Amino acid sequence: MHRALTRIPLLTMAATLAVILSFVLVACSANGQDSEAVDPDIRFLTEGVTPPDASLDDLDWFVGLWEGEVFGGIVEHRVMAAHNGHMPGLVRIRAPETDAVSMYELSSFILNDGSLTYRNRHFGADLVAYQEPEGVVDRPLVAMEDGTAYFHGITFAQTGDDTSVVAFMLTDDAGAQTKHLVYYTRK
Repeated sequence: MHRALTRIPLLTMAATLAVILSFVLVACSANGQDSEAVDPDIRFLTEGVTPPDASLDDLDWFVGLWEGEVFGGIVEHRVMAAHNGHMPGLVRIRAPETDAVSMYELSSFILNDGSLTYRNRHFGADLVAYQEPEGVVDRPLVAMEDGTAYFHGITFAQTGDDTSVVAFMLTDDAGAQTKHLVYYTRK
């Protein structure tokens, strides 16, 4: 054994190995091996800042049917391939107690002046809209980094070939904000 190593007590060597192993495990999780360990940031576009350049090709990975959990129930998110500057989707959320549909969201990633906007509209199970008749929620792109699309108040992060995380912020009537995470698996 090397002379320097003979001076290190066995307990210290074991502790050092444990620390190294911890770093390896964290690195594997961060590389998409464990999507539930991923908690992406939620960003907001500063007023007066121009959204960055992007195309719908940047979101090709999100095309398909995804399933996860939100608000204690099952959420399904189907995203269709881009066509004519739009990549439409439909979200269906089912109540945990009854498995009945509790909400729908009609959405589209839209090519907008060389950047992207995530536009959506929410409906109850009876298809009555939550927003005013002409109202939609527009969320401009804030940044596109390493398979993650940061839109104003919602983030879509690819964590593996068949896993993703969507993080979004909800604001209640009192103005308090709550972050929600949906860990999706492609179906």
